[in-house]
Amino acid sequence: MLEKAIPVEAEFTLLKKNMKGAKVRGATRYRCALATLGRLVIPDTNVICEVWINNLSRKGVGLSIETPLDDGTSVLIQVKTSARMFRIPGRVVHCTPQADNSWRIGCELLDELTPEMLDDLL
Repeated sequence: MLEKAIPVEAEFTLLKKNMKGAKVRGATRYRCALATLGRLVIPDTNVICEVWINNLSRKGVGLSIETPLDDGTSVLIQVKTSARMFRIPGRVVHCTPQADNSWRIGCELLDELTPEMLDDLL
């Protein structure tokens, strides 16, 4: 008999109460529309790859990517909306392997997004 898997988000919620004193998000996170595609540029190497944008906040972004990145890596996230192209500088704060062999990347943004920018991106 197959066991019912607990979604990753639920696991983080269950563990949250045990993380007193740990660094936590400083801004509300918003899920992006399904299939929100972006590009990730690593300035030091000129590597460019496609990423799926999972969520955004004023201070950070969650991405899915095919290859891992080291914590602290400087990145430039490019997202095109119907209105404009956004180029958002940030740095990788975590890289977590996923069940589908992709990687969940959390990036801290170097400049906070304005409410207007968030509206455009979401």
